[in-house]
Amino acid sequence: MLREGQRGLRQRMYSLTALGVATLVAIVLLVTAQHMTMAKYKRTTYKYPYKTLLRLAEVQARFSRLDVDQNGRHDYAGSLELLAEHGLITDELNAGVVQGYRYRIEHADERTWAGSASPAEVTTSSIFYWIDQSQLIRAEFGRPATKESRIYYDPLQGFTGSMGVRLPDSEGPR
Repeated sequence: MLREGQRGLRQRMYSLTALGVATLVAIVLLVTAQHMTMAKYKRTTYKYPYKTLLRLAEVQARFSRLDVDQNGRHDYAGSLELLAEHGLITDELNAGVVQGYRYRIEHADERTWAGSASPAEVTTSSIFYWIDQSQLIRAEFGRPATKESRIYYDPLQGFTGSMGVRLPDSEGPR
């Protein structure tokens, strides 16, 4: 009788141990999958400044539409820190240089916002980017882009070519 009790206890201990190991393996797999997903996101989004700026525009629209900061105003975030604080951008983007570019929110209020991407190391051939709530991306060689700079990317028409010169294959339907 005592042996049967010990056998039952041993079986329960094995079952609990197996359950614990399975739970630990599941947690490790989830963390690994999340890390791999974030790494892929960073590789595809942060590789090109225009993609990062478009992602920033999406995040700003969400921030305003949902009043993420709960201040009662549907305004845009005035800083990358505020977006990171609410988990809308990565700490990497908030911290500084990403893939050779430094990103900033230039201004933001209830109706408008503008952001920029500047090369960390500036040369005369460096490209500077500027975006606002319209999602038009403007660019300049060798100096900071502004709202008057040539359009580099239009969300309705795509790329406008090399710094404002339309490419023959991107003219659209005839």
